[in-house]
Amino acid sequence: MGSPGVVAVLGIEAAVVAVALAGCSAAPGTWFTPSTPTISIAATSSCPATLGAARDVPDRSAGSATLLPASGKPPAALACSYTDRELSSQTRLGAAASRELASVVNEIDLSKPTGTTSCPAQLDQITVIAFEIGNTDDVDLWWNDSGCQTVDNGRLGAFQGGNPSFYRTFQSTYARLVSAAAS
Repeated sequence: MGSPGVVAVLGIEAAVVAVALAGCSAAPGTWFTPSTPTISIAATSSCPATLGAARDVPDRSAGSATLLPASGKPPAALACSYTDRELSSQTRLGAAASRELASVVNEIDLSKPTGTTSCPAQLDQITVIAFEIGNTDDVDLWWNDSGCQTVDNGRLGAFQGGNPSFYRTFQSTYARLVSAAAS
């Protein structure tokens, strides 16, 4: 397990899963490897009732070094939460909340995960957050929000373990903004 480019993950049942990161078709300068098929959600639309076979979102990052285009000041965002691939909730965020969340998202550390991480059970819980970005296509984020959590834009990804910008800042800001929008 000490090979370079390998992350070991310990689940609740103490099973060890090795994720080989070296030699994958990751975007240049990142450890993340996108999945297919993808789903795209428009921030001004409604959330699809199901994720179907989707495993990720398409890359609409325009080559940005952050999860969202740095110049984007989204006037709206839509958070679609799924449990067992079925829609469990949807929340619309207005301009101020969308911009705050986008700013926090772009501060998430995208460094390659290292070492061994112990994670809670991986449930089938996914949140897709669609950001309206001016005159371009919306940029979606795919958030595996249980187990060893990750968030990605279809090209770049962030890992929760050992990443305070993810587990402290992003998650708490998201929870606060979604809770406020729902009330």
